[in-house]
Parts: sequence; C-alpha cells; structure tokens
Amino acid sequence: MNYIIILKIIIKMDKLKKLIVYRIDGINYIGSTIVSLNIRQSNHISDCYNVKIKHHYNTPLYIHVREKSLQIKLIPIAYYFVSNKSRRYAEQYWINKYDSINNGLNVMNALFKNKTLYHQEYYQVNKKKLNQMNNEYYKKNKKKMLEKSKKWRKKNPNFRKIKIICPKCNCLTNREHIKRHQRSKKCKKLTFQRH
Repeated sequence: MNYIIILKIIIKMDKLKKLIVYRIDGINYIGSTIVSLNIRQSNHISDCYNVKIKHHYNTPLYIHVREKSLQIKLIPIAYYFVSNKSRRYAEQYWINKYDSINNGLNVMNALFKNKTLYHQEYYQVNKKKLNQMNNEYYKKNKKKMLEKSKKWRKKNPNFRKIKIICPKCNCLTNREHIKRHQRSKKCKKLTFQRH
C-alpha cells in the first residue's frame, strides 16, 4: 500500500467539515449548518424572538414565523463532507431545487451571503432605480446638503491638502487627487514594476 496517498487523503479529510442542509418544517426555507441541528434550531429561535438583534429579527422568515405563531423545526435534507469554499454551493443547489428565493422565504442567494457581493449585485440590478431615487432626494434636499458640505469644509479646511502615500505605488500625493493619481501613467507603471 502506498501510505503517502493514504496520508494525503486523511489530511484532506481533516480539512472537510460535516455540512447539514436543512429545511424548516412547513416553510419553504433552506439553510445549512456545520454545527448540530439542535444548536442551529436554538439559534433560529433566539434570533426570531430577540428584539435586540435587529438585523435578524426583521428578516421575512422570522416575521412570518412570529405572525403565524409557527414552531421552528429543522428537517435535514442532505449531509455532506465539504470544504469551506464548497459549503455555499451545496446549500445553493437545494435553494434552487426548492426555488425558495422566488417561492419561499430565502432572501438571498447562498453564494452571496457575503453582503458586499450581495449589495454589488443588488446595485447592478437596480442601478437606474437607485440613481433616480438619489437624484430626487438631492433635488428635494439640495440646500440642506450644500449647507452641510460648506460647514464640513469650514471645520476641515486642510483635508484636501493632506499628503498621503498611494497604496499602489508608494508615491506621495494629495488626498484630494488620489483617484486621479491612481489612473495616471506614473502610478500604473510603478505598480506594474512592483509586481
């Protein structure tokens, strides 16, 4: 037997974690956990009824559970041994299978649980609507916004004149012109030489 191959398999298995993909009984909601279902169920119940955790308390799932006075009971769908990278893909497979985003209470794609990615996608999809809302807000509050910026500039007169080091090329530049500097040939050339 080749012990090196067996050792490599054991090392890979050590990095894998047991993933449980579950559904909430009576609700079209898919989730996943690497802890036991009892612990995850306790966390769901705590998040559902704890007003102090506002970002969880007001999710459509917990609002629905409170309005209908439902019990949160997790039903396992599948068990996997997966790496951290593939956890989201396993969950997303079941979200797609049950169509729990369109016809259920999953709010976002499992692959976009990273909120910055979710917000970037949301912005791309709703770009026109968001720009229109911003323009309307600016038109309604133009005087207030201009006054606020004038006050801020008076309090911070040297803000634009502050010298900073460009994180890309390590050159000294004004804070006011950092974006323009980073688009310059000089910065691009020095950045390319550093890498």
